[in-house]
Amino acid sequence: MLNLPVFFLSLVCLVVYGFAVPRLFRPSGSGRGLFTRLKLTITLLFMGLPVWGMAHAMFYRAEAWCQIAAVALGCGSMALFFWSYRQHGTQMPGRVFSPDVPAAIVTSGPYARVRHPIYAAYLLFMLGLVVGTQSTVAALMWLLLAATYRHAARQEDELLAGSAHSDFYRRYMQQSGRLLPWNVWRKREV
Repeated sequence: MLNLPVFFLSLVCLVVYGFAVPRLFRPSGSGRGLFTRLKLTITLLFMGLPVWGMAHAMFYRAEAWCQIAAVALGCGSMALFFWSYRQHGTQMPGRVFSPDVPAAIVTSGPYARVRHPIYAAYLLFMLGLVVGTQSTVAALMWLLLAATYRHAARQEDELLAGSAHSDFYRRYMQQSGRLLPWNVWRKREV
């Protein structure tokens, strides 16, 4: 009765993204409170979707193709996440909704085509949970999470476009997609 692939995918999501990620990203130096409304929303959704996936997997068995697709999306997401993270080298990336401007802009690896591949990796993993659970509730949670990450990415784009990196970042924005590699066929000039 137990949907083991989706259950384990949810568990991996909770462990890797939920507990390891805060250790891999530099905290905001802004002095603002830890939880703004958006940070609270994203935290609840980020943790809530895997918990929902685990609970749903206990009572509902998804079709085999959905389980396979969920695991494939989860594995692809983990690969994208760690590939993206490694591109930062010794400079830790900032946390979501951080108002801090990074010292340098990374444009190698997955950043060559997508400006926010770590957010894309999160969404890909969570999409795997939606596919694996075949749940309307999970789909609605994913949509809200996607809207929140899209907002965070847009906010970071505006922050960097108005920073000391503005000329470089504006050219980079024209040659890369925000969360998806829309410009994969264009020749890069950055």
